[in-house]
Amino acid sequence: MKIEVFHSDPPCKKCQKSSEIAKKVAEEFEDITVEDFGPNDGRFDELGIMMTPTTVIEEQILKQGGVPREEEVRKAIQKFKGD
Repeated sequence: MKIEVFHSDPPCKKCQKSSEIAKKVAEEFEDITVEDFGPNDGRFDELGIMMTPTTVIEEQILKQGGVPREEEVRKAIQKFKGD
């Protein structure tokens, strides 16, 4: 499973916090990677990302233009894992 965090360049404080939360929650589960993407990466266009920060789990936007709460990320992961 993959979590993607899209951020500004340089990353703003909210972008940094979004990445920190994704990485912290991912450590609670097995087989989850977290990748960070800047605005010059083609993934922005592929997913239609227009605002930062944006957190994406398994190709679906969890939170756009804000920082997700740890519990939001945790619940989304559990939903995708079927727990």
